[in-house]
Amino acid sequence: MPKIDDVSFGKLTANGKVYRAPLIAFRDRIDGRWWRADGMTFGPKDFDSVLDAEPDVVVLGVGIAGTVSVPDETRQRFSDAGIELVVEDTPTAVETYNRLLVDSNVVGAFHLM
Repeated sequence: MPKIDDVSFGKLTANGKVYRAPLIAFRDRIDGRWWRADGMTFGPKDFDSVLDAEPDVVVLGVGIAGTVSVPDETRQRFSDAGIELVVEDTPTAVETYNRLLVDSNVVGAFHLM
C-alpha cells in the first residue's frame, strides 16, 4: 500500500519515492503520470481510472493553499457512483488518506502546488 511519507510544495514522497507532479495514489500503486485537462480544476473526466478502481472513498488534495477547484459536475460524478468524496488542502488530504488507508478502500488524488 502506498503510504505517503511527506508532502511539501511541489513534492510528495510515498514509500521512499519522490514525486514532483500531481498524482493518484491507489491501494496497489501510484500513478505519477496523471494528466488533467485544466491544471487548476479537478474535472469530472480526470477521474476515469479512479472510478474504475471502485473505491469507497476518494480524497482530493486541492493544493497546498487549496487553490484547485472541484466543480459540481465532478462532485456529482462521485456521488452518482456511490463514492464518498473528501476535499481538503493537500497536507490535510494526505493525513486523511493515510488514516483511511488502514481500514478503507481509498484512493487519493493530490495537486502538489
